[in-house]
Amino acid sequence: MKYRLFASAVACLAISAAAGAAEVVRAVSPAAIKAVAARPFPKLLTAGPPADQLKKNLTSQIARQLADHTVFTADSLVKTPVTERKENHGQRLLNYSRQVQARIIALIVAYGLTGNEEYAERAKSEVLAAVRNREWYLRFYLDCAEMTLAVSLAYDWLYDRLTPAERDLIANAIIEKGLKTSLTPDQWWVSGNNNWCQVCHACMVAGAIVTADRDPELARKIINRALENLPKVMKHSYSPDGAYPEGPMYWSYGTNFNTLLFAILENAFGNLFGLDRIPGFDRTGDFITACTGNTGMYFSYGDSSTNTYLEFATPWLVKHFNRPDWVAASQYNALKKRIASRRPGCDRLLPLALLDFRLMPDHPDQSKGPRTYFSGGRNHTQIAVLRNGYDHNDTYLGIKGGTPSDNHGHMDAGSFVLESGGVRWCVDIGPSNYGELERKGVRAFFNPDQDSDRWKVFRVGPDSHNILRIDNGMQLSKGFARLTRLNDRSIGADLTSLYAGQAKSVRRTFTLLPGGAVEVRDEITGLRPGAEVAAQFCTAAADVIREPDGLLLGQNGKLLKVSADSSLPVEWRATPAEKLLRNWDPPEKDRMMIAACVKAPADGKVTLTTRFTPTEEE
Repeated sequence: MKYRLFASAVACLAISAAAGAAEVVRAVSPAAIKAVAARPFPKLLTAGPPADQLKKNLTSQIARQLADHTVFTADSLVKTPVTERKENHGQRLLNYSRQVQARIIALIVAYGLTGNEEYAERAKSEVLAAVRNREWYLRFYLDCAEMTLAVSLAYDWLYDRLTPAERDLIANAIIEKGLKTSLTPDQWWVSGNNNWCQVCHACMVAGAIVTADRDPELARKIINRALENLPKVMKHSYSPDGAYPEGPMYWSYGTNFNTLLFAILENAFGNLFGLDRIPGFDRTGDFITACTGNTGMYFSYGDSSTNTYLEFATPWLVKHFNRPDWVAASQYNALKKRIASRRPGCDRLLPLALLDFRLMPDHPDQSKGPRTYFSGGRNHTQIAVLRNGYDHNDTYLGIKGGTPSDNHGHMDAGSFVLESGGVRWCVDIGPSNYGELERKGVRAFFNPDQDSDRWKVFRVGPDSHNILRIDNGMQLSKGFARLTRLNDRSIGADLTSLYAGQAKSVRRTFTLLPGGAVEVRDEITGLRPGAEVAAQFCTAAADVIREPDGLLLGQNGKLLKVSADSSLPVEWRATPAEKLLRNWDPPEKDRMMIAACVKAPADGKVTLTTRFTPTEEE
């Protein structure tokens, strides 16, 4: 009877939301909240016993491997003490919240898969310890949001195993420490446009749904706030062409929680309120496919790392848009490598993805995918990818446009990464640990001003990136690299605004040649006579050999010839990265900054072409 009431209320809500093709009403009614409140537990992600939905999705080998690994992780957790909040967490509780969340998810999913009550009791101990902590929120609301999700999932899936007193304790913590703290005026993320907004709204909605029977008005307020504000962050993150401005690693974070929110809404209301139809969201899998190099590493621009994973978002997107081609073999390989290592754990949300695994292919094949990707001229952070195939040995070229002042941005506009022969030759090292930097007195987190400490950090500023330098200066942090797709093998980049005051015009052209070689052509005008122009790149090549006409790089038995063409004399420089570090930077062993340098003539014009050629020389 309860489910009949729920279905009726949702039907009314869905008609309201779909009324009129021009506008979607994004709000839940009191009747819809009442129906959700009346439903039996669990209410998150599954409409019945989690065991039923989990087991029916174990149809592929990779699903069974993930399930077995989740049980293996749970086995290791029952032998460990409950997660303890430590004073040295300081003003950041995110690692603590995530550890609690990862443990609870692994334990409750393993319980659903096996029925082993030991897992349920261990999860119960974890959540009771978490709710007895004095607060979940000190300085960063992400900490509180992720803890709210962890506790809500445990409360929901273990409801029948909790005593009335334990239910009261946990539900009260969700409401008082979670939901109500999100209502204070200083919560900028509510209407913001970065990954925080996706994460925090998803976590708050989870808490609202499981406590709707206790405070329906608060639940409705939290859910409608999310429905009102999600379009802004989703348009910024995916429109018009699906490219995520904060890079592939933060695509994973934001999109994992965005799709988690969709799964929660769909299960609770049978409705996504048109959010899945926001332009670009149905194409965002193309972006992450493009950002996955032939070596299996991410195109690590901005604060992204090179590590690829199988994400919670992937099975949901594959199912919703029927796009099994969005699954990369490297994602499966990363998971299988983790399983083979016999180390417990994986991405903390991933075990929940078993609820949506039915359309995941057993043998991913992206070999017929597009060889050119361009994010589009209207994206906040423009990127382009050129490749001559998807084989491990093919050439892959990732090109970064946009501005250093973007969320999680680096001074890397006009930079690139290059792979061939199964080696990433031109690398982007990725992010620094902002917590460590803060402890050393460096205020580097989210301050894009030109004089910010942020640009003094080796991994974030200009010194580590594959960019053009003029007199060893910086790019202007508010400048913008505008990319243009010239043809299927060439991308143009107007970098002029990044070098205002240093040159009149700066243009860079990237070309993938038929044999797999790459040319990067720089054309600059309006330079000060005598100014030094350097086309620099970072490499982890084990061997750097000087030759009369350039350099020969060696790595893993593969070779890359690097040469430069200019009407001006070219000087090659190779500087170990360690010599460029400051006392707050982490060690950078086995990385070299290489630059082809020329001096501007009297007319202030420089044309410099750097060529990267895979070679079979010995």
